[in-house]
Amino acid sequence: MKNFKHIFFVVALSMFFNYQHLFAQSQTQFEEINSIWNSFIASWEKLDASACASFYWEDAVNVPPQLPENSGKYAIEAFYKDLFSQHQSSKYIHKTHDLVTYDDHLIETGEFVVDWLTIDGNQWQYKARTMVYWKKNTEGFWKIKYLIFNEAP
Repeated sequence: MKNFKHIFFVVALSMFFNYQHLFAQSQTQFEEINSIWNSFIASWEKLDASACASFYWEDAVNVPPQLPENSGKYAIEAFYKDLFSQHQSSKYIHKTHDLVTYDDHLIETGEFVVDWLTIDGNQWQYKARTMVYWKKNTEGFWKIKYLIFNEAP
């Protein structure tokens, strides 16, 4: 019985430290992704389509609801350029709900809200849920491979 308690204690301790490592790793990845989103938001709020597109892989795909998907960084930049040309300002808020990682791949679920001011002075708000597939490039930086979003209920 003593051996069982000892083995149980060692296994429980091992699981605790393994969990702490995974928690620290996921917290680091959460902070990395959050930092990238903050940079993206700064570009977005400057209405800088080229800078926003720079967060994507060359062959990335952006899938907005009820619109054609944008395949490739240049199509994504054109999408943002058209969107920004209709507005004089915006305020973007992003929230990450969950991250699942495997090696240099990461799946993020989250949401965003954009408060817009159109060229003609009208205000409107857009809320969406997101699923983002991130992949690290050869330099070790996370970039968006797929961004899929739909309007939040």
